[in-house]
Amino acid sequence: MIFTKFKKLVKIHAWDLTAFTDWTEINKSLKEEMSIPCFTGYIIYRDKHQTIITSDYDIDKDGSITVGNRTIIPTKVIKKIEVLYDGTK
Repeated sequence: MIFTKFKKLVKIHAWDLTAFTDWTEINKSLKEEMSIPCFTGYIIYRDKHQTIITSDYDIDKDGSITVGNRTIIPTKVIKKIEVLYDGTK
């Protein structure tokens, strides 16, 4: 679904891969965890495969929308979505 009304600013917590290039004991490596970075922006598209957010947008005089600073997140790795600001209320 494509979203064209930028009313909700969200923070998305998503599991991410974590890679280490150093040498370590195997028992220590078994205790390491995935990172859970946060992404903030407006959801512009979401389906069962991907969620796309943008942090910047512009609505031109003719009503067309341009967006910048986009992030594509696999929907299956999203842990939580927090609404930071809800302009619909």
